[in-house]
Amino acid sequence: MIRWSATIWSALYAVFAIGWTFGAPGYPFGPADPSAQLSALGAVPAATSAPLLALGMTTATVVALLMSLGSKAIRPLLLTLAWLVTAALALFLNDGRVLMLVGYLPIVLIGAPFGWPPVSYLDKFDTANLNQFAIVLGALLWLAATLNYQRRTADACLSCGIGPRPVPALATPVAAARWGKWCAYLAFLVPLAYALTRWAWFAGFSLGLISEEFLREGQENGLWIAGAGLGTFAALGGLLTLGLVYRWGEVYPFWVPGLRGKRVRPLAAIIPATFVSVIVTAAGLGVFLRMVGRVGFTEFIVNPMTFFPFWGLALGGATVAYFLRRRVECDRHASKVSAGL
Repeated sequence: MIRWSATIWSALYAVFAIGWTFGAPGYPFGPADPSAQLSALGAVPAATSAPLLALGMTTATVVALLMSLGSKAIRPLLLTLAWLVTAALALFLNDGRVLMLVGYLPIVLIGAPFGWPPVSYLDKFDTANLNQFAIVLGALLWLAATLNYQRRTADACLSCGIGPRPVPALATPVAAARWGKWCAYLAFLVPLAYALTRWAWFAGFSLGLISEEFLREGQENGLWIAGAGLGTFAALGGLLTLGLVYRWGEVYPFWVPGLRGKRVRPLAAIIPATFVSVIVTAAGLGVFLRMVGRVGFTEFIVNPMTFFPFWGLALGGATVAYFLRRRVECDRHASKVSAGL
């Protein structure tokens, strides 16, 4: 079912892309995009990028269809193309706007009764931004479909992923617990560093990262209130990441109402962690590439957002490690996973 979902999504997007190629309104990329500076296609005219997008999505639809039909004849080629499509959706067409909209949502919900912020949040959901949510959905569907196809065609167990080949040493639960902790710690520290700078700016300290004039301007227009809010939620998200390597990521702790002591279903952690990993990595790469060559080395290296790609990748690594540890819950292959056979 998941592979057919990716096929349907790709076919629908291909139809839109073909329409944009022939002049249909609403093309979400190119110079007309209100946030073109964030997009990898922001400087590419629609006359050039729309046909390429249509060709790419049509090709993706064919690949997804062949995977849905379970084709094994050209399995290596299909897997290569599938991973390329997944990477293109997650890291190229996705430019990080979803992260900003999701990050501001808690602030909007908390501030709404007090009339803050003084702008309409719903106005931000224009065609270009809604397209970004569609792209992220497509990336997640393609990721799930590619993994499913990879397992099915390798005769692997759909519950734990174990196939006829030996389990690699790094994929055993013990090894995953070891390297997964380092990934989780990094995914905790990067957003914490980001949060510390935003809290400092809110408190009136520039930390040498911004000018005093910009600091005062942000205090006057309330920018640092939003920044402190974003920093707080980023830090909380980083704290939740530690659940991927600690006990409370497997059994709900006492502070979770109604669920205390109950088992955490793996997908309850894997799905949101994967979603955040995708949008953070894409946003981080966009910031990273925009800063390279445009700011001095010191400003580049001390800016926490420089390390956002590492945050996203580390979170992805911690999520993979979590899956590798939790997959021993497949009773049929539990002993085989633990032994690394």
